[in-house]
Amino acid sequence: MRLGDRGAEVSELQRRLQEVWVYRGPEDGDYSERVEEAVAEYQRWVSVTSDPPGVYGPETLSVDSAPALPRSRIGVSAHVFVSCGNKVASARSP
Repeated sequence: MRLGDRGAEVSELQRRLQEVWVYRGPEDGDYSERVEEAVAEYQRWVSVTSDPPGVYGPETLSVDSAPALPRSRIGVSAHVFVSCGNKVASARSP
């Protein structure tokens, strides 16, 4: 998916990006510039390099399918990365 796409799949992506706190916009099914920026931020966090920044391509989908970006709000655990200088801490909520 990319800028300009619309539909239920984009709405689902928006919801999942909200769950990992990189997207604060509406779940309206519009792959807007805000969604593109959120996808690019997520790609930086998880080190996606083969998809263009902001494009939800095969590598981003592959990483997104992992438990770090949950597909359901029920029973969700969050994985948070905190960076301080050159050190990164990771924590997972129950």
